[in-house]
Amino acid sequence: MTVLASDLNQDTFTNSKKPDQGNSLGRKTYVLDTSVLIHDPSALREFDDNHLVLPIAVLEELDGLKKARGDLGYSARETLRSLDKLIKDVGSDDVRSGIKMEGGGTLRFDTNTNSYELLPSNMERSRDNSIILAAMRIKNSNLEARVIVVSKDINMRLKAIALGVEAEDYEADKVKNIDALYSGVEDLCLPDSFLAELYKHGKLEDFKDIHGMYGNKVIFPNSCFRLSSSGKGKVALARYIAGTDSVVWIDNPTFFNRLTNEDGPIKPINDEQIFAYYMAMDPNIKILSLYGPPGTGKTLMALRAGRDQLGSRYERILVFRGTKDIGEPLGYLPGTEDEKIAPWARPIATSLKLITGGGKHSKGSDEHNKNGSFDPGNELMRYGLVEVLTINYIRGDTFHNCLVIVDDAQNFTPHQIKAVLTRIGSGSKCILTGDLDQIDEPLLDAHSSGLTKVLNVFPGKNDMYAQLNLVKGERSAIANMASRLL
Repeated sequence: MTVLASDLNQDTFTNSKKPDQGNSLGRKTYVLDTSVLIHDPSALREFDDNHLVLPIAVLEELDGLKKARGDLGYSARETLRSLDKLIKDVGSDDVRSGIKMEGGGTLRFDTNTNSYELLPSNMERSRDNSIILAAMRIKNSNLEARVIVVSKDINMRLKAIALGVEAEDYEADKVKNIDALYSGVEDLCLPDSFLAELYKHGKLEDFKDIHGMYGNKVIFPNSCFRLSSSGKGKVALARYIAGTDSVVWIDNPTFFNRLTNEDGPIKPINDEQIFAYYMAMDPNIKILSLYGPPGTGKTLMALRAGRDQLGSRYERILVFRGTKDIGEPLGYLPGTEDEKIAPWARPIATSLKLITGGGKHSKGSDEHNKNGSFDPGNELMRYGLVEVLTINYIRGDTFHNCLVIVDDAQNFTPHQIKAVLTRIGSGSKCILTGDLDQIDEPLLDAHSSGLTKVLNVFPGKNDMYAQLNLVKGERSAIANMASRLL
């Protein structure tokens, strides 16, 4: 059911189309690395009419990963199921001649991994290098063919190029121009008469026509506007409601802390934070994406809105965070699941303390009241009203009546983001927060992150989605300078 590189005749890797048929470069032969299939189990369908080759080392690695926990094992099993279905559909007798793919190309397996004579003597006889070796043999069998190693592993791509083989990252799910992502905010100058109507009635109707006269962009549902008049600067904040074709006036919210009889310690302090808070509070918005540099208040606004709706709209706040270390890994962490996740839960606990003014109150459980004060944020986590989780055990679960926050969503793959969003149940809302410049996963970048995919695909598709780019850092002058200069 597999085929040796020597069995592949020359026609397999040459162009079956004439140049005058619109394909002057001819069909390419892509040799796939395991990392591509783990990143996207459906990747085999993304190469159009080109030829695909899977070295046997890839199948061995998938076999070794299929029992892994979490998303890694799931992706390996999904890929193996897809391959099994392809073989069953064509029959084992047709495998040697190449499995015909939907796009018009073929898929073959390469099992000739024992001959390393093409590799430099100082290179390891490893699975990764055997994948590059397969590409080298195919290229040597037909020097006119374009043979390309496709891998999410930068080092593998570098080694392939050093050995004279073309190499590419997996591009099918990448967003090409991240600078063109929808920001969610537009500055618009309107005549005084329209602004007077907005102030008088709290909304401005027939806004598409008004926007068409004075704006130059398509309006997506839940777009936010900074409205000005005759060059006088901002005079109003408003948000577009597609269902009524109107913008509604947004004012800076005020908060009252019942425990301290004072204004809450954390509240929106710039335009984007005000927009973010209102959209996080809106029950009609079911998915909200907040992205931007560090210190802009993305997670704080999500948690603040969630805390304000606990008990009334939501039963719990669930925060999903990635567990990738920035520096050297901590290694095995003993203890319960909560104890293992504690290092990644600490930023959420810190944010809750800021929001609730932890340590200032004289009320609390007996256990936490020994010194006359307690931390309301810790109380929320202690009683399970706020939970910090990983996505490792998400399959089969459904989240009803919850606010689900995916924090640092830039470190999740599109597949992982889909796994979370498809488990949002009735009465729940999901807020994605992240910064595309802070990606710690080695196989992801700003173009292939799951957050980027959402930011690129979701705007304008449904009234229940909103998106906002927060740009002004409010953490500290030091944080802003470091973000700008480093």
